[in-house]
Amino acid sequence: MSPSIPIFLRATYLVALSCVILSCNSNQTDKESLLAEAFGKKLYLKDIYKSLPNDLSKEDSVNHIINAKNIWIEKQVLLNKAAFNLTAKQTDDIKSKVEEYEHSLLIYAYEKELVKTRIDTVVTNDEITDYFETNKEKFILKSPLIKCLFFKIEKVNTALKEYTTHISFENEKDSTFIESQQTLNVNNINITNPNKWMLADKVLALLPNKENSNSNSFIKKNKIYKTQDENNIYLLNILEYKTENQIAPLEYVKNDIILMLRNHKKKATISSIRKELIELAISENDVTIYEK
Repeated sequence: MSPSIPIFLRATYLVALSCVILSCNSNQTDKESLLAEAFGKKLYLKDIYKSLPNDLSKEDSVNHIINAKNIWIEKQVLLNKAAFNLTAKQTDDIKSKVEEYEHSLLIYAYEKELVKTRIDTVVTNDEITDYFETNKEKFILKSPLIKCLFFKIEKVNTALKEYTTHISFENEKDSTFIESQQTLNVNNINITNPNKWMLADKVLALLPNKENSNSNSFIKKNKIYKTQDENNIYLLNILEYKTENQIAPLEYVKNDIILMLRNHKKKATISSIRKELIELAISENDVTIYEK
């Protein structure tokens, strides 16, 4: 409750405010009710009412308005004190920053709308390949990657032998079996996509032992790996790998390149728009440049 209202008047104030809130739904005049005044500024119920959530109870609505009023009073007091205690230079610096921020927001909003109609968001495969080939140094791997197949199978699973046989992924029967497991992989534990590059550390973390702590060494030494714990058999077939400090495969960084190229196009479009607007303003005599 606001400190300006004595405790013994709290109940009366709440009742009165509740009545005003209820009547506001149908009476616009009640929204003009003055709630507080500080240093020549006034706070009306309508200023708070527009941000009042629709699903609040009467009591919660009253509390929301009281809290908002108290925050407003506190802000006005602090602003008044700040205005008297800050130097003129400090005040001017703040106003300059506020103005600059406002200008930035306006320009950003305007350019955002312009870019929507001007930018070409299509990125071709040739553009992706060209960027990759000329910027390979940007795609050095910090962690190893692998393409693999992985299965975690309960020892009691009657199809255990099939998993063990087809994990080799050497023929059409193996491929057919692996594909059939994609729809059965309900818990997303198994890895059944042989064409997807994945972080080796993320895959090896699925294994129960710790002998694979050095992922670079592990993926070099192991092609098909089998291990177990008390209840499960773990099967891993490393189909391809890229070690740390090698260049990442294009397909692994393709989406990143698309985002980079779109960002480059966006920057180029904005630069072009700014140049056009300046030239237009000069041609229409809205801008004059004086030569010294």
